[in-house]
Amino acid sequence: MNPGTQLRLRAILQNTDPGITPELLDWSVESREYATSGTMTSTTRALIRAGSVFRLESNVDLPPGTDVAFTISNDGGATWLAAVSGQDVRFASEGSQLVVRATFNSPAGAASPVIDGYTVYQQSPDPVSLDHVLQIQDGPGIDDSFEISLPAVGTVALGLENADISTQQGAMKSATTLDAAVRKAAYIRGRVGAYTNALEHSKSQRELSMIQLEAGAGRIMDADMAFEMMETVRTQLLLQTVTELYSAFTSTRRQSIAALLKMPEPVPPVRSVPPEGEE
Repeated sequence: MNPGTQLRLRAILQNTDPGITPELLDWSVESREYATSGTMTSTTRALIRAGSVFRLESNVDLPPGTDVAFTISNDGGATWLAAVSGQDVRFASEGSQLVVRATFNSPAGAASPVIDGYTVYQQSPDPVSLDHVLQIQDGPGIDDSFEISLPAVGTVALGLENADISTQQGAMKSATTLDAAVRKAAYIRGRVGAYTNALEHSKSQRELSMIQLEAGAGRIMDADMAFEMMETVRTQLLLQTVTELYSAFTSTRRQSIAALLKMPEPVPPVRSVPPEGEE
């Protein structure tokens, strides 16, 4: 609730005896200091199977400046670890007594945060080791790589090397180990399915990129062919023009030489001889 600055009190007077009229003689209201923090702790829940990995999913309404911090205990409150919504919480040892604690933080005068709900999931332990790692290049870029990491699934990795189900006592003792092995195998199977879906998506993207690349290469080749044809026509036109110019020049020169050859020889000048006696 939000703190307020105006206070109003209403009293309802009831009369069960017609001869007596109730009367309110005095009233008082005590104003207390506004709490800026508070803690809520859940009841202890006994788990069917002891666990060390948990995940909390919470739905919290946080007004500006407020916060809610969750902590989880798997041993009835002796050990507490901070829990962030959507992230795994890992304890050093398994426990079967689950407790959740929420701490509210709100500055004076601000609205209070509200927890609409939360859920705690008990997670399966992660595989012992990721023994098999495969790096796949699924694109042209240096960062276009896909890593596949899968744990070993042999009897040693699953903890079944010493399982003995030949007797009733051995089978009961191995039940927990077999259950953990089944959960681990299911985890690995889900991981393989996730990798398969991711690779199928990557394959579809690469096929689409290949189609677009081939279409682009076709357009480039078409453009190059048109350019080469234009260059060929241009070269042929230039060659034809030069040839015609050369032919015209040669023909004109031949005609000039022929005209010069057909010109008459020049007549020598006639010298006049004066009559005798007039020298």
